[in-house]
Amino acid sequence: MYPEDQLLVSLWKSATELDRSIELQRLSVDCFAKAIAAAAQYAVNYAASQGATAKVWWLDVELFPPNPNYWSSNQQVNAAIIQGALDGLQAMGTTGGIYSTITQWNAITGGYPTSAPEWVPGAGPLAQAVTWCQPGALRTGNPANGTVAFSHGPVWLIQYGYVSPQPPFDVDYSC
Repeated sequence: MYPEDQLLVSLWKSATELDRSIELQRLSVDCFAKAIAAAAQYAVNYAASQGATAKVWWLDVELFPPNPNYWSSNQQVNAAIIQGALDGLQAMGTTGGIYSTITQWNAITGGYPTSAPEWVPGAGPLAQAVTWCQPGALRTGNPANGTVAFSHGPVWLIQYGYVSPQPPFDVDYSC
């Protein structure tokens, strides 16, 4: 896990605890998203204080085995967490993007639409990664059929190399 992921993990854990400890129906989702925005800004400022900078801060939106309940069971809360973090980053003049797949995105957010840049894993060879960068590209075969883009944002990166033998590290193609 990258350091920036660890900073945002605390946000998501806090949201899950919040979901369990108070009645979310009494909180407006807008207020909740604003609290997450402030937490995202704190995380970026903390990272900067440790010497870490980035042009894009990627939010890792995945179902983490062996604990698929990492996210709230409330997809509206999950969408508010993500949108709040994106809003907080944007308010700082920083770009926030999302790393996920359509299957995980739909399970976690219910298909919540954003305009955030997307980083999509799962392409095999480089030629497939290049194809997946095309607007409206379709994803065929494993792990799922459907569009490559998952949240209506532009696809900026494709993670590829899911071939045999698989490289010992993730390889990305910039769209």
